[in-house]
Amino acid sequence: MIGVAGSMGRRKTRTIMKRLALVIGGVLLALVVMEVILHGMWAERVRSALLPFLHMLDAQVEIHQPDPDPRVVLRLKPGSQGHDADRRGRPFTINVNSLGFRGEERTAVRPEGVFRIIVVGGSNVYGGSIADHETWPYKLEERLNAESPGKYEVWNGGVASYNSLQMAAVAEKYIEKYAPNMLIFAPSNPTPRFFLHGTPDILSYFRRDLTLWEEILPPVHPGRGWGDRLPRWLRLGLLGYSSLARVLLMENYVRESIPELMNHKCAPACTYPHYIQASRGFLRSASKKTKVVVFIAPFVIPMSGDCFEAHYEGLGLPVFVLDSEGKPDQYRLSHPPVGVMKWYASNLDNFMRGNDLLPPVGARGE
Repeated sequence: MIGVAGSMGRRKTRTIMKRLALVIGGVLLALVVMEVILHGMWAERVRSALLPFLHMLDAQVEIHQPDPDPRVVLRLKPGSQGHDADRRGRPFTINVNSLGFRGEERTAVRPEGVFRIIVVGGSNVYGGSIADHETWPYKLEERLNAESPGKYEVWNGGVASYNSLQMAAVAEKYIEKYAPNMLIFAPSNPTPRFFLHGTPDILSYFRRDLTLWEEILPPVHPGRGWGDRLPRWLRLGLLGYSSLARVLLMENYVRESIPELMNHKCAPACTYPHYIQASRGFLRSASKKTKVVVFIAPFVIPMSGDCFEAHYEGLGLPVFVLDSEGKPDQYRLSHPPVGVMKWYASNLDNFMRGNDLLPPVGARGE
């Protein structure tokens, strides 16, 4: 009797397992079918659900172009020219040289005896509302050459909207291609990567860099939605490879109010692990190839607190945090007037000379 009972129990267990397998198989088949259907509908879904969450550059677009590197997304268009007006309505011209830097033409090979400095940053470096010759990289070159005529080049590698991840990606290439004697790393934008209107096949960027999903869909209310409770690696994997997961996670956003969504467009992306990792990795490797200075402009601290400290602290690099205490409000603008740009240049010059980062006055470039 015991043997019969045991046999019946095993048969019952096998029956339950078969039914469970059928249920699981049916669920998996249904998910596969939904994936196939949604994948076919995805192009339209992008239009209705993805595009509203992208961060788009809408200023001076005629001098920008998409960059195929998903870390970079956009860059200045080599050899282009644009026109704008400053706060007083005075027109000015924006020139992008053949190497893709703002300002005068340069040679890729560094001239003998010249000390080359490349500055990377966002619109504060680029000069969002001023002419080429009014930006602080230009003013720094002007000041340095006043002391040692013809010995210095300061390249303006700023691009409006660039954050520390983009800066690290382009600066890595600049060091290899243009052999600067010094690189000034000036992080200031705490925002995600911006795209350019008309960028072809935007989804290809998201397929090649899953962290872009995190930038457009950060947790709205951590712990409230099912997607917000998932581990970061699983959430990014689902967004990157599952159309169904994308739709479900996006619906979590669609239900939110528009004002709240707009606030999340200014989420502190500079605190994302991949931003910090990219910055630290670049700065650590770059400092073995050239002199590196980290520069924090006076408008950054009140805007984003200590957002960028984790990007460079503990690396042993010279860090210059420019203090505007006691100065008028215009000294804390992200796009200050030319007088403030001259002040930047003067203080940077003094900092670099005080820390023996520049050749002695009258000496030839390295």
